[in-house]
Amino acid sequence: MPPQERQSKRHDEVPGRFADILQRSIREGIASTVGRDTAFAVEFYVDSSLAAKDIAAYTAALERMFAAGSKVIEERCARALYLNLGLEFKAVGGFGLDDYVE
Repeated sequence: MPPQERQSKRHDEVPGRFADILQRSIREGIASTVGRDTAFAVEFYVDSSLAAKDIAAYTAALERMFAAGSKVIEERCARALYLNLGLEFKAVGGFGLDDYVE
């Protein structure tokens, strides 16, 4: 299969799996920031499946939990998301995870 067709097929499959990719990326981003054990605790209090349903509510919950530190976590989650989607990540000042997802 030519590379362009493989690329096209891969992107066609992404919308159906986006919620799963988003959840996995959030777990990876949190774990890379606070460690795997703490990431499990965060998941207990703020379920990453909420992110797929209401990303703004999820980021608000992270902000309540981590205050200013949530911005670092959100950027790492966004980096993981873009990597998992095969996209190039570019940090944008003032953006939160919800902005990168949208």
